[in-house]
Amino acid sequence: MESKEFVSSAKMSGKLIGYWLAWGIPVGLLYTFIYNAITMSIDSLVHKVLISIVLQGFVAITLWKFSTSSSFRKSTISYNDIPSVMRTLIIFTIIICIFNGIYNIISFNRSIDDAINSNWQLRYNEQFISRLYGSEKLAEYNKEKEKTIAEVKSKYTTALIIIELGLTAVYLAVLPLEKKELIKYVG
Repeated sequence: MESKEFVSSAKMSGKLIGYWLAWGIPVGLLYTFIYNAITMSIDSLVHKVLISIVLQGFVAITLWKFSTSSSFRKSTISYNDIPSVMRTLIIFTIIICIFNGIYNIISFNRSIDDAINSNWQLRYNEQFISRLYGSEKLAEYNKEKEKTIAEVKSKYTTALIIIELGLTAVYLAVLPLEKKELIKYVG
């Protein structure tokens, strides 16, 4: 059996996070493929949210398992370093969840705006409406359109916030399992 090098808690935390990010790419692509395959025929936003959260639970467990096994392949830490490593992993998880949530909300709002602005049928209909109706009807139409867009954005933003809160809870709930995994590799 090959002896493992003892490293500091900071170095092990860096390894765990680095491998988590490295494994995140293939596991994330697999998640996207599976999620799209499952939800392709589902119309319910609630069901999509629940499926996303459950699948992300599996992703979180898988990422930490792969990260831990990769990190401890040639090095280890002392048992006393586990609390320090866990603190770092909790902070990392919270930061990742915050950035992911902000990115998803901004990306969603941008994609709605892009879809509306690039829809040639909508632009054609609006030009047609502007020729048929007066400025009052056109203003009323634009007001209704903006109201509908705002409602859709609000509905989906609320769903995204619920997803992100659920994902944050899932990712934080997986960390005690990660602590047990660390103890297994250290002990």
